[in-house]
Amino acid sequence: MTKGRRPLPNWYEFLFSFIKWMNRKRKFEAIYYTELKELLSQGKYLIVAEELLSKCNGSDFGEFLRISFDSQRIVPSYLHNLLSIIPFRGIVTTNYDNLIELAYIENRKKIPKIFTNDDVLKGRDPLKEKYFILKMHGDIEDPKSIVLSYRSYQNMMYNSPNFQGLIDRVFKNNTILLIGYGGLDPNIESIIDRVSFMNNQSCFYILSKENTFSNIEKKRFLKTGT
Repeated sequence: MTKGRRPLPNWYEFLFSFIKWMNRKRKFEAIYYTELKELLSQGKYLIVAEELLSKCNGSDFGEFLRISFDSQRIVPSYLHNLLSIIPFRGIVTTNYDNLIELAYIENRKKIPKIFTNDDVLKGRDPLKEKYFILKMHGDIEDPKSIVLSYRSYQNMMYNSPNFQGLIDRVFKNNTILLIGYGGLDPNIESIIDRVSFMNNQSCFYILSKENTFSNIEKKRFLKTGT
């Protein structure tokens, strides 16, 4: 939910705006601009993201993030408030915004322990806290921590023992509730598949809209403990 502006962008909207914004900054050739939009329409988000990041510097990306998410003018939704009240062990999110922690502060009157992927790579362990918020893909307040491109995803998931070990422990030793997950994130799918194979006691629940998954997909999830 937002105040005085349109809702926060989804993946497609975010990258489409990024393409247009970068085009104004860099004046892309017409064929390059068209190809980026075609890739985006095909759902090749990580390729588009990596290409755009290669064309901009850190300050450009930081400026675009501030424009897109505008943390001074957004307010938590009913769902954010509900998440902050339920006594979860912790929350792992791929979102960059600060809506979950704002809701937590509003409802619990204290500041939660927040960890980014960079924190984990440096050896900080969220599981040592009674409650934590782990931002797997970074925090808007620290643009350098943002994971957006295919290369940065792969490096984080497969070349970072600290991060992979933490995620495995979170998914292996806890009951997981997935919210807003449509089954389209290959990184989350690979985690579930790997942990389910390692420990058949793992249990995952998905809260999604009706008819999001086919019967075949539901049967596959049941086999992996979801």
